[in-house]
Amino acid sequence: MLISGTKLNNMPVMSLQTGTAIGWVKKAYMNPDDLKITVLELHGPLIGKSQEKYLDTKSIREYSEYGFIVDSAEELFDVVFVDKLRRVVDLDYEIIGLKVISRKHSHLGKIEDYIVTSDDLMLQQLVVKRPSWRNILDDELLIPRREIVEVNDKA
Repeated sequence: MLISGTKLNNMPVMSLQTGTAIGWVKKAYMNPDDLKITVLELHGPLIGKSQEKYLDTKSIREYSEYGFIVDSAEELFDVVFVDKLRRVVDLDYEIIGLKVISRKHSHLGKIEDYIVTSDDLMLQQLVVKRPSWRNILDDELLIPRREIVEVNDKA
């Protein structure tokens, strides 16, 4: 199943152990090396306002109509204890808003959303808002993952 990246915000994270939500996604962190969401920052009443709790996306058992499902709240962690995931959080790579440029250096637009697969949260498509002078027929452009040649901080 495919999920829109912008719909990840406020998606519930459910516990199999309790059958209730242990939190909601506050922010999804994408690793720019492989364009995969590897960490989710959560918020909610069980987490507390002063604490930051994170979920390694490898701990997600499945995605359903109720949100992400994990075994229990014990899957949550404080990011300072996991160096590999801390690097992704510290990078805070944000793909939405980046410019999209063709191989011939033509400006195609800016990323307004992205699509990931529900099983591994790997980026599959970019949803690009085209500039006003290019959107005569279509104001959006979908770019599949296989067409992405390079990613950096600006484009």
